[in-house]
Amino acid sequence: MWGIGFVLLGYLAGNSYAAVADSVGHVTAVIVGILVVTVILVWRIRVHRRARPHEPWEP
Repeated sequence: MWGIGFVLLGYLAGNSYAAVADSVGHVTAVIVGILVVTVILVWRIRVHRRARPHEPWEP
């Protein structure tokens, strides 16, 4: 999927491919960073909830 996207990006960018590739690299790094932080937060929340004693629900 990534390969197809970068090939199409290079084709559409033409001569300015280097500038576009640099921008895409920064955007990709930011997206990966956001995903890593989200995964860590979800994991920590799940561990915290699992560590709590289960209290019965009362309406």
